[in-house]
Amino acid sequence: SYSPARRPRAAWSVSIYAFFLYRVTAPLSAAPSKHSQQFADREFKHASNSSMNTGGITLEHKGKIPSNASFGNLNRISSSASFGNLSEMSAQSAAEMDERSGDQIHAHVEKTLGSSHADFIAAVLAGATAVSSVALTGLGDVSEDVREAGISVARAALSGDASKGKEAELLAALAAAVDADVAKGEAPMNRQEDHIRGGIIALYGHCAAGLPAGDAGREPALQRILQALHVVGDHGAYVAAPALAKLAHDLGANDAATVSKLVAEALKGATAVERRAGAAGVAGIVNGMGGAAIGKFGIVAAITESLAAKKDAVARAGGCALYTHMCRTAGRSFEPFAIGLAATVFILQGDQSSDVRHAADAAQAAVVSSLPLTAMKLLAPALAAAMMSKSWQPKVGALGICGDLAQRVPSYFMRTLPEIFPAFLECVFDTHPKVSAIAGHVMVPIASCVKNPEVIGMLDLIIDAIRNPQLKTEPCLDKLMETTFVNSMDAPSLAVVLPVIMRGLRERAMDIKKKAAVTCGNICALVDDVRDLNPFIPSLKPELEKCEEHSHPDLRECATKAKAGLMKGVDAQAGVERKIASQCVQVALKAHGAAALDHETAAYAASLGGWVIDMAPLRIPPAILANDVKRELMSVLEGQMSDTDCAVAAETAVLDYKGLDAEALNNLDQADFIVDLQGIILAFAGRVLLQRTNFSLERGHTYGIVGQNGTGKTTLLNRVAAKDIAGFPADVSIYYILHEILSEKEETIVDFMVQMVPAGVTRETVVSTLREVGFDDVKMAATIQSLSGGWRMKLAIARAMLWDAEVLLLDEPTNHLDTAAIAWLVSYLRSLTKTTICLVSHDYDFLAEVLTDVIHLSDKTLTYYPMGFRDFQALKPEIVAALPSPDNAIKKQATIEKDKEKVPGGAMKKIPSMARVASVSGMSTVSSIGDEEEEEEEEVAKPMNAIDAVAAGGEAAAHIKPIRFPDPGPLDGVKSRQKVIMYMKDVSFKYPGTDKCILTAANVKITQGSRAALVGLNGAGKTTLMKILIGELQADSEVGEVWQHHNLRLAYIAQHSMHHLEESIENTPLEYLQNRFYLGRDKEISKRSSHNLTKEELAIANERGQIAEVVGRQERGKHLFYEIRRSGRKESDTDWEMMSALERKDAYVMKMVRNFDEKMKSMQSGMDLRPLTKEEVRLHLAEFGIDEDLAMGKIKRMSGGQKSRLVLAAAMWINPHIIALDEPTNYLDNDTLAALTKALSDFKGGVLTISHNKAFVNELCTETWTVGDGVVIAEAIEGKGKKVSVAERRAQKMGNDSYDDLTEVKENKKQTAAERKAEAERKAKNKGPQRGDGKK
Repeated sequence: SYSPARRPRAAWSVSIYAFFLYRVTAPLSAAPSKHSQQFADREFKHASNSSMNTGGITLEHKGKIPSNASFGNLNRISSSASFGNLSEMSAQSAAEMDERSGDQIHAHVEKTLGSSHADFIAAVLAGATAVSSVALTGLGDVSEDVREAGISVARAALSGDASKGKEAELLAALAAAVDADVAKGEAPMNRQEDHIRGGIIALYGHCAAGLPAGDAGREPALQRILQALHVVGDHGAYVAAPALAKLAHDLGANDAATVSKLVAEALKGATAVERRAGAAGVAGIVNGMGGAAIGKFGIVAAITESLAAKKDAVARAGGCALYTHMCRTAGRSFEPFAIGLAATVFILQGDQSSDVRHAADAAQAAVVSSLPLTAMKLLAPALAAAMMSKSWQPKVGALGICGDLAQRVPSYFMRTLPEIFPAFLECVFDTHPKVSAIAGHVMVPIASCVKNPEVIGMLDLIIDAIRNPQLKTEPCLDKLMETTFVNSMDAPSLAVVLPVIMRGLRERAMDIKKKAAVTCGNICALVDDVRDLNPFIPSLKPELEKCEEHSHPDLRECATKAKAGLMKGVDAQAGVERKIASQCVQVALKAHGAAALDHETAAYAASLGGWVIDMAPLRIPPAILANDVKRELMSVLEGQMSDTDCAVAAETAVLDYKGLDAEALNNLDQADFIVDLQGIILAFAGRVLLQRTNFSLERGHTYGIVGQNGTGKTTLLNRVAAKDIAGFPADVSIYYILHEILSEKEETIVDFMVQMVPAGVTRETVVSTLREVGFDDVKMAATIQSLSGGWRMKLAIARAMLWDAEVLLLDEPTNHLDTAAIAWLVSYLRSLTKTTICLVSHDYDFLAEVLTDVIHLSDKTLTYYPMGFRDFQALKPEIVAALPSPDNAIKKQATIEKDKEKVPGGAMKKIPSMARVASVSGMSTVSSIGDEEEEEEEEVAKPMNAIDAVAAGGEAAAHIKPIRFPDPGPLDGVKSRQKVIMYMKDVSFKYPGTDKCILTAANVKITQGSRAALVGLNGAGKTTLMKILIGELQADSEVGEVWQHHNLRLAYIAQHSMHHLEESIENTPLEYLQNRFYLGRDKEISKRSSHNLTKEELAIANERGQIAEVVGRQERGKHLFYEIRRSGRKESDTDWEMMSALERKDAYVMKMVRNFDEKMKSMQSGMDLRPLTKEEVRLHLAEFGIDEDLAMGKIKRMSGGQKSRLVLAAAMWINPHIIALDEPTNYLDNDTLAALTKALSDFKGGVLTISHNKAFVNELCTETWTVGDGVVIAEAIEGKGKKVSVAERRAQKMGNDSYDDLTEVKENKKQTAAERKAEAERKAKNKGPQRGDGKK
């Protein structure tokens, strides 16, 4: 029975563009009769419609590829640049257009397949071959599916029960129908009649083939079919000629003479009808005799000779006709020769003779429609040759074929892009309007064939740059430079992108040349297989060498780097032998009986087999792949090589290519991978992080990605979450917990969560989930802003629970979490037995509790270890010892100065590795405690930790960029670093809308020598306390006091400081600093609630008599006075008021005071005069490890560690006296953390930090402020007690809560010895004259 998904041959739908040529030149054939001429006129008309409604392109053994609608809307092209009057063509063809929907066509197919066999037999016997039967009517249907269903039913009826006993009558009836058409001697009136005639002939041949072997009626039947081929058109011949195959052997000894006669008729026939009939007859007979007949009868040589007959138009037209029908009917044995002759045939579309042109048009359509998809790449040279020909017709034909195939089978067509795209670009700018018009029209589908997702994402911009290079080249280069690539650049993607780069390299402007050179280097780094780059090197290398000779040094440097990157890959692969699939197949064929094959056939079969291997998934079992290769070989080598030899050759080729032994053919097991991505690449800003490695996640497993910082762990998670890696399963649901939830909305947590969960999740479910993670009614009624970082992380986990994704991704999930919260998270992750989890963390204790598998990222490769972290640690202790661990890095900080002293110049001659695998609290972890004596005995040097490298300096620290904080300078009246310059006294605070007090009677004090760590449970109020100190939050009014020195400069780095950079990701770091500190003021400070005036407050300030501006400040004795100007007065009319008086006025007045203090601070620090020039900012950024390349690149191209350095650099621009850092270890990579720890230790100002990292706190800080239950308890860290000032000792004597004696510090007046003596004399004088007895 017939099935549309099981067609016996692969067929590509005829391109509408190929048939377009029928319309713009002359009729299809030069038939002798009027009816033949009319039929030829209708050829293109019906072909253009059928191309829009046929079943589409099929791939043998893999089912049907659905057909799209016709390519594009050609009538949108303006008539001035089109091929003819398209509106007229549309009107003429509308009558024959199939307007049925896909469902209607399917219904018709089902109706035809279900039609009565008896009715068909009765109709044939009655001689009603055009009507009366559904099957016969279907033979002429517009739809190919219906036609195939009709002929399938007809054959089944002729071979089934309905025909028993009537075989002779049916054969005679069909013979009579064929003879009747022959007797008329007229060509069919239309396409429908042509298909019906061809179908009747095919059914007659089917009945004749049922005659016994040697029957006398077989050979006459063959001759009748050959004669009938004279009264059908090309499409009828395509249906009828295959019927000759089963009768071909009845020719016997006359086969050579018959074929020679037919070949002569095909090549020398006076009319197109004769040439068509002869060609179709040859093709049908060869199909029956097998591929060996092609060589036996010298058919290829005859075609080649005819096509080359420059002075004989009839011979050229005949050669094209024979080529056409050999492609359509002779079978796959002719494919190798069809490929070899394709270029010659395509170029004949521009022949001077109209007969030759029409025959070449049909030949082009035939070869494209008959070749399998696996052979498409082999057709590329012919298409390129046609597009480079001198005549416009071959260009138009080739462009039409490319556009149609690009839309219908883009995944196969894209392989042709490297060869055809240069020729295609020439057509885009061709001077002939028809060529340039169609080239512009097909550009989008051709360029859209690439599979690189990043290129696809910017395809519109690339196409614009190709079409309009003068205006769009530079924006396209900018986009390419700032794109994060997660997929390799293969040859098709390079073919589309490199023309833009080449154009940039040829531009006159130096900036564009530089961008093109940088982009070229970046793109070359993304190429996985350098063989893909080889076709472009001859064009790229000379352009880069020209840039190396440019007068500008920056361009020369960029070009040199790009050229080095281009040639580095080529040189690296020069000595590496990479197996080529087609070569493996060719060797296997030669070893297993293919020695007798001609060169073209053997090479063609090897190419097809190699294509199957290249296109197969990497994880496909070898036995299945070998079977696919075998089927492809058998179809081409049928009759020339046995099925057994094909099977053995296929297995040998697959095992050779994959480097496996024969046992692999027995392994058909496949793991249950929910994500299985083969050969992925990960690149960031031109740096390749992963190269041709596999990312696979098995369902229900928990994976931990470990590796050195900067290797791409977080970037990999980001790309997996985005699902933009080629081949990523679209139906897999993923939830990514990147960081804790952030929100500025004034709404309750429950209301917020209800809006952030999938549809169908009820409010009750949200509340239940929040309770499960620890939220009580009070917390659920609070706002997001009132939550600490730890509770926000819990909220993010609760949201992930509600999404119930199949894959859960987590990046440093233990950040902000205290011990109890981490224990809860471990328990939760363990409970997700059906969820696949992939996470990144530096907390090795946490990893040991949750992992089932370890993924080690190193050397651009992912290595999988199916074991927990403890077993991985025991198996690979050297790997774990080299991994970044904040604990290890911080513990080594104490040895830095000691190590520096050992080696002159700060460079260590021998840097002992202190990494050890030890047992801590019953758990295997990486320890940094080492024994120097043991290290000296070791001969093998171990990996150096980040802190060690910073300590070592010189070459050892080359990969770690240090951080250097500026000297803060002195404060007015403060001569000691132990003087209190900021304090909080009896402060209380609670967030609006809540009843719980976060702080009650909190007391702290800070000096320039302070090294204080705020510690406590999540939600205890650590961040709140820090924000109140710096002025970002205001304490409850009339309760307690918060004071800081009026000239104190303070840098605050919040938990989410890097998120603030999102507003400036399109800027460079240099521009970010210039914008932030424009006019000497920090714009981030002006955004704080303690400084930013609301609209209402501004309105009050503008009211007459209200304080409108603070314009001056003076220190009079122990008090501060501010010069103010009131609204409605002249600028010179100002008043001076004491600070204490201003504090009692409206709140906005103190905001003005604070803003004026910031202005004075910038003046004192010199920030207002500090130039924001490129050089000044660049030098400042360099102090924080941000080199010139990073400083001039966009922020969005920076990694997490680089962004952290930028945030630090911006905060330190003001030369602060105090640095406040909230959870600094969370978002810093290990190298940055090491450099930061060293910089903080050497800093000459005070440091406040919030951190759960005990090693970091113990190394850096001298005291802890334990926040809890509303109070703050300050305690010195054991062994790090600090010196106590005189004022502090006095305060301690009077009780811990007494701050009275701090007035001396607050007023910045500590009396010298001379001042104390003068004060004593003044007091004595005020007492008056003394008597001798001591009385006045």
